[in-house]
Amino acid sequence: MTGEFSGESTESGAGCGLRGMLKNMSRDEILEILSEGEGFCQHCETLLQSRVQRIMKRLIRVID
Repeated sequence: MTGEFSGESTESGAGCGLRGMLKNMSRDEILEILSEGEGFCQHCETLLQSRVQRIMKRLIRVID
């Protein structure tokens, strides 16, 4: 497992993959998904955290 996100999932009913499903969801729906359950495995949590930090850094550079 490389930790890279392909955006495709064979389990998606619409055939558009996870990325396509997320694009069609509202911010509140995505936050609900992320906040439910037991959390994430250590690998996924680390990956999510690094992606959030990268986006935040990019936003800060745009503001400056």
